[in-house]
Amino acid sequence: MDELLPKRDFDDGLTRGGRIFLWVYLMIHSVVLPLALGALARRLPAGTISDAYVNFIYYAFGAAVIFAVTWRAFRVGFDALCDRPLACVYAVLLGYMLLMALMYLASLVVSLLPDALKNVDNLNNDTVAGLADQDYDVTAAMAVFLAPLVEEPLFRGGVFGTVRRKSRAWAYILSAGLFALYHVWQYAAAYGDPLYLLMAVEYLPAGVALCWAYERTGSIWSPIFLHAMVNAMSLLSLKAVQGQG
Repeated sequence: MDELLPKRDFDDGLTRGGRIFLWVYLMIHSVVLPLALGALARRLPAGTISDAYVNFIYYAFGAAVIFAVTWRAFRVGFDALCDRPLACVYAVLLGYMLLMALMYLASLVVSLLPDALKNVDNLNNDTVAGLADQDYDVTAAMAVFLAPLVEEPLFRGGVFGTVRRKSRAWAYILSAGLFALYHVWQYAAAYGDPLYLLMAVEYLPAGVALCWAYERTGSIWSPIFLHAMVNAMSLLSLKAVQGQG
């Protein structure tokens, strides 16, 4: 494996200003924009715009802003990808295998919880299923192409890349942990039930695998491609289930 994925000095290609921007935009993207869009949606007449399109716009805006400010990091990552394309492909495939193994361990952890806890619904999965039912193509474009372009620069480039300079362990913990909470905190807040935060366990494996792919290759494009593949596989499985229903 070391021949295909030789270890190299980690370089995220971000400037100090780029890191500060990503941390600030992480809060805007994770908290401010969702609350603002929710308030706006409640004021608009029903049926004005679908939730699928709202999410598409939300991620499209984020991708455009992030790329405009941190394009150098994307370029550095692209150069690393071009220098070692097979290593990046290998990292994506191994990252996916790591994800599957960690998901199995996470399912074992969930199975040990009391019934009242392990039967908490993953409302994020339900939300994505609802969006796909509204407009599958728009939801697929959002989840497969736009979401990785936003979430990977934020959680891997911003969080992992910054903390990695001080502590490798804390970089994994904070990046994977914040990524997991990002997917569930809104439901815990909306329903006033902290039990929904337990569903963050289901997103920790992806967070760890994406960090590994990023660290191993030094290219932000590796976790972007891995993230896109995971979301694509999930949507294809969802489409197959809906087709049978």
